[in-house]
Amino acid sequence: MNLRKIEDTISSLAGTYCRPASEVPRLALDSPYLSLAAIYASSRKLEKAVEFGLMSLESLGFVIKGGSIPHVSDAPLVVQEWGLMTDGVVGCWMILCCAYQELAPTLASQAEGYARVSYRICVGEDETFDQTYNRLSNRVDGFLTTAK
Repeated sequence: MNLRKIEDTISSLAGTYCRPASEVPRLALDSPYLSLAAIYASSRKLEKAVEFGLMSLESLGFVIKGGSIPHVSDAPLVVQEWGLMTDGVVGCWMILCCAYQELAPTLASQAEGYARVSYRICVGEDETFDQTYNRLSNRVDGFLTTAK
């Protein structure tokens, strides 16, 4: 799989948008960005996983500060504006959480907290979050395959 070519194609598509994603979400870009984040996370290219995880969220209109790598010491991970909530958002935050565990450990719990909030928005409660997602999961998106 030629990931560079895929990245270039997605970048070309992104260039067709005139308005910022915070005004008009770029739904056609969310899934490809999230897929690349998962591919890079599973191949242990964690910087790229973070890059594309953030791009996935930003394509949905999220405005996020403090999450880029290399991480600036003591800068918190902040969602300044929430974007469109899709079923992939929780997993995206968990991909970021798992990558941050190694790259910027102070951000891992913050990303997991945003995953929990996203879960609450999508599911309507967060009591079952810990039975469904965990940063120690064998999956890059933190989903527990034994979830009930």
